[in-house]
Amino acid sequence: MTKTPSGGSFHQATSSMVGAAATSAEQAKRRKYENLDSIFIFVPFGVETLGPWGPEARALFKELSKRVIESTCDPRAVS
Repeated sequence: MTKTPSGGSFHQATSSMVGAAATSAEQAKRRKYENLDSIFIFVPFGVETLGPWGPEARALFKELSKRVIESTCDPRAVS
């Protein structure tokens, strides 16, 4: 989910915290899909139009990077 940090309800929060709109988007997605069957791996992915990613989006890419390095045995694989 992409959010515009300068838009309406996010303006006050984003002026004091980088990534506030992305974090808010992730929280909204988590609430929306809270009843999703546990056989699925669900990661809400929040990104702001001006660049910041939400904490869960960053954690997902960190984990994916780690797994690519482990499977290729090449630390440059994620560069």
